[in-house]
Amino acid sequence: MKNIKDKTIHLSLSPIVPKDPGVYAMYDKAKKVAYVGRSKNLRERIQQHIIKRDSSVSTGVSATVLNPDKISHIKWWTHEDFSNDDCLKAAEQIAFVILKPILRSRENVSEKAELVLKDQDFCKRMKDLFNNKPTISIRPNTLDNLGHLVNNLVDVVEKLTERVAALESHNKSEQEKGK
Repeated sequence: MKNIKDKTIHLSLSPIVPKDPGVYAMYDKAKKVAYVGRSKNLRERIQQHIIKRDSSVSTGVSATVLNPDKISHIKWWTHEDFSNDDCLKAAEQIAFVILKPILRSRENVSEKAELVLKDQDFCKRMKDLFNNKPTISIRPNTLDNLGHLVNNLVDVVEKLTERVAALESHNKSEQEKGK
């Protein structure tokens, strides 16, 4: 899939977020990695954080809380190895090291995932994956992002208003010349 930059979407309606397994990272306004997690179904999990807001890290059930309205963008990585749950769990551990999130999922690593982490070829593939561009990067419709959109819309409306006024003035001048 192509890299997509800064698409603002409503995740509950979007086919952009795949139902594939993957590792995802949520970023704050300062472009710091706020949270890293993994899921067998990225669309469902990201919706749980951003739309439904019923994940343990969003509801305050965990020791720390992730405010979905403060998420500026989300990136995720998919890989053919992620269809194996142990590989997905191991990949998440590598993502923690590379992305250095403020928060991370709380599940312990399984023994099988620990074995996968001993595979140097797998670890190299995952390090390369997380050190490069994500599969996709999006801006969710959060309150903070919507404020950014509103400001952009205000700028566009102001520019259009100026252009309409200039056209009207030009048309008026042309009409007066024709008299």
